[in-house]
Amino acid sequence: MEPRKMKAVFFDCWSTLITFHTEDEWWETRALINHLSNKEDVSVEEIASYGHSLMKKYYDAHLEFEITAEQFITLLVLRYHLKLDCSIQQVVKEILHSLDPAPIKGISSFLTVLEENHIPYACLSNTIYPQAETEGLIKKLIPNHCFAFVITSQEVGVKKPNPAFFDLGPLLLGVKKEESCYIGDSYLQDICGSYQDGYGLSIWLNEKKKTMEDLRFVASFYQGYEKVPHYEVTSYGELIQKGESFGWKKNGFDRD
Repeated sequence: MEPRKMKAVFFDCWSTLITFHTEDEWWETRALINHLSNKEDVSVEEIASYGHSLMKKYYDAHLEFEITAEQFITLLVLRYHLKLDCSIQQVVKEILHSLDPAPIKGISSFLTVLEENHIPYACLSNTIYPQAETEGLIKKLIPNHCFAFVITSQEVGVKKPNPAFFDLGPLLLGVKKEESCYIGDSYLQDICGSYQDGYGLSIWLNEKKKTMEDLRFVASFYQGYEKVPHYEVTSYGELIQKGESFGWKKNGFDRD
């Protein structure tokens, strides 16, 4: 894949801009359980197990349309006749913030590279969590940088790899798809999705060093996935250092 001159960069959010840390196997439902006012009448183990199974099936299906965390919690409340001592919206907010979010290493330096070269950037990300909460975390954890916008699948209802979602970035920034770069950690949603929609450059942030053997499941969703043109890096430091291999000019993309 030859380096292309990019006029805009779009990012996934989770595991690309922000990472989560949790060892709680009930993390999807912990906040809900903490706010139950009729805990003695229900089985918290059953609620946690059902919730985990439901979300796993949802994510494994790789659908192109999004549910919301509020819908997920509402389903559990209705199914198990739960009573809460707060609003469902408060539960959703606590789920997100309890995961100990932190910025991905090197992201601030990379954004500085883009800024030095006058390359606009924005976030286009799948998430079941509220747009305002997602945008707020990005601003809090990655300060002193200005994303042109943050668009989430929770807000618009479609999600990667749906082309209708990828279309929004270049349209809103007024650039061509072939002059746009997408960076993400998910090979199916981010790499196959952005390539299929016509983005000029797809960069796989493969921090976990997955192999094509690990990605065999992608064949069920995208034929020829192993031949999709893309660049692969394991860190933003590597992305910056590779310079000319990625079409950089000094500290940034070559736009001349």
